[in-house]
Amino acid sequence: MPRQSVNLAPRLVELTMPVQVIWGEKDQIIPAAHAKARPAAAVHLIPEAAHMVHMERADEVNALIEKFIAD
Repeated sequence: MPRQSVNLAPRLVELTMPVQVIWGEKDQIIPAAHAKARPAAAVHLIPEAAHMVHMERADEVNALIEKFIAD
C-alpha cells in the first residue's frame, strides 16, 4: 500500500487560525493518527471512509465544513 512520504503534522501545529481536520478512519495512505497533530483543531474521523473521504462521504464532509464556517 502506498504511503505519503511527507508528514505535514508538525506544520499543522504552527497554524494560528481555526483548523478543521476531516479524516477517513480507514485511510491507509495517511494514517488517521495524523489528524490529532494539533490538539486545538476540530477533528472529525469519518467511520468506514478512507483516503478519499471528501468523495466517499461528500454529504457528511460538506455538512461538517458548512457548520465549521458558520460557527
